[in-house]
Amino acid sequence: MIRLTLFVAIDMKTRLFITDIRKISFDRVGELSPERAERVQRCRRADDKLRCIAGGLFMNKFLGGAKITVNEFGKPECDNGLCFNISHSGSYVLFALSESEVGCDIEEIRFLKGIRLGKIVFCDNEMKLLGNAFDRLGTVWCGASSALLNDLLRTEWGFEGFVVSDYSSNFTGTGYMNPVLAVYNGNDTILTGIWALNKPSHVAAIKLAYRRDPIGFGKALREACKNLCIAKMQTRAFLHPEKVYDDSLAASLQKPSDWNFEFPYAFSALRYVLNNMMNVLLWLLRYVL
Repeated sequence: MIRLTLFVAIDMKTRLFITDIRKISFDRVGELSPERAERVQRCRRADDKLRCIAGGLFMNKFLGGAKITVNEFGKPECDNGLCFNISHSGSYVLFALSESEVGCDIEEIRFLKGIRLGKIVFCDNEMKLLGNAFDRLGTVWCGASSALLNDLLRTEWGFEGFVVSDYSSNFTGTGYMNPVLAVYNGNDTILTGIWALNKPSHVAAIKLAYRRDPIGFGKALREACKNLCIAKMQTRAFLHPEKVYDDSLAASLQKPSDWNFEFPYAFSALRYVLNNMMNVLLWLLRYVL
């Protein structure tokens, strides 16, 4: 007999049974039909063999010696009218039995390391460009999440460079876009909207934090400066100082041939004009600031 870990009655016609393969020995293969035993032997891994044995024992116990055939879709069927389905994951095998069509699925909960999950979601270039988000991770602002910026980004992913936040503006309460929390937790720079408006509060907060914790906050500030220097060393001024770049206004403007004009064309053309107006403004600011 097969030792059941759990039995659940869904209704009068459908029942679920689950067992742990760690409670099943390999010598139980002798209780299976020749076809099932052959299928067990085709399994390469030991745990796969045990799952296959467990499924066969379930069939022996609950199908009453019915003849099993495979339909055109590859699904096993009984000649006595009973319907069943088997699913397995990890150490468990699930068996569903019913008088009508039935399906079941079991999945072991597995926790992926951040580096593996990142490589599943992002391409290599995106992995290199990851910064921190305008949103929160749970209840913590992403720009002040040590778990995201230090544990995941720098430790697991091996990121070397500086982290920059999105537009700095706190409309949602304590801790959001806080420059002190940002520095403490691995954020190196914060984008500002209108610097003249943000500067007084940001500078005052940084100075106050340093007075209160000159060792801890000072270390965090030095780490942020180091990351900025690493990023600066990757710019064209250091990598290719021999190259001469065209920094003229004409070179700063985007050519019509490089712009993706799409329907509605009037709106697309307006965006093109506004984009180049911004390029002109940025070019002028380099000489004003």
